[in-house]
Amino acid sequence: MLVPADVAPAKLRPLLRSEYDQLVDLGAFVDQKIELLRGQLVEMSPQGEEHGDAVWWLGHHLSRMLDPRDWEVRTQLPFAATSDSEPEPDVFITRGRRHRSRQGHPSVAELVIEVARSSQRLDRTVKRRLYAEANVPEYWIVDVHARVVEIFTQPADGDYLQVRQVASGFVEAMHVPGVRIAVDHIPGIAPTVEP
Repeated sequence: MLVPADVAPAKLRPLLRSEYDQLVDLGAFVDQKIELLRGQLVEMSPQGEEHGDAVWWLGHHLSRMLDPRDWEVRTQLPFAATSDSEPEPDVFITRGRRHRSRQGHPSVAELVIEVARSSQRLDRTVKRRLYAEANVPEYWIVDVHARVVEIFTQPADGDYLQVRQVASGFVEAMHVPGVRIAVDHIPGIAPTVEP
């Protein structure tokens, strides 16, 4: 991998989201689990059982809570965050298609959720700042290792001003009416029951 200092005074040129989308449309990256973050292609971590179960559960339950005419619950699909980033959040909620002004991947989300087992550092640094910069009003990290939900709110100047952790009880989305989830029901956080 090139280090910017090694090529100075020349600069590395990041890939733009529009260029990335064109490459995807041409068939590049087939069968590769990657996302575009800050102009770089980043391999996504393989999903373990806890991660997969939590993503499925969240997507399923959120979809049941919301009217599909007004809201879309998207799981592991592209989010057009910035001109150089197109992450694929584990779950995000956006206004339904009839509320969108144009075609393409959604560029506005009311809530983004990442499920973290081995990706905590990426989720708490790069993705946290990226979602704040995209003005996502609420970002949750479901940390199945620590068994908590971290809630980030009030995006400003490329970061979130408020952060809190919830280990029990309920979490409610501030900008999506009707979303209320019991933390200890989320797979990976929920206590395991021996048969």
